[in-house]
Formats: sequence, structure tokens, C-alpha cells
Amino acid sequence: MDLCDQNHFVLPPKAWKAFVKALDAPPEVPGLKRLFSRVSVAEGR
Repeated sequence: MDLCDQNHFVLPPKAWKAFVKALDAPPEVPGLKRLFSRVSVAEGR
């Protein structure tokens, strides 16, 4: 929650690169690909 309110981050270069890499990485949520590969309820009608 604290990060939600932040709009300015100051990190050392190495930590900044790791932070940006984590933001750019695909989410690692089990089942997410399967969920989004299904036809939505709205489209299925």
C-alpha cells in the first residue's frame, strides 16, 4: 500500500534496474494464462 502512494522513487542504479526488471516481467500467477485464454462471460452470450 505504501508504494501506491509514491510517485517518486530513489534507488541505487543496481536496485533500480532490478525494480524495473520486476515491473517488466510477466506476472507469475498460477492459472493466469488459462484464465485469460477462456472466452469471457460477456462474449460467450
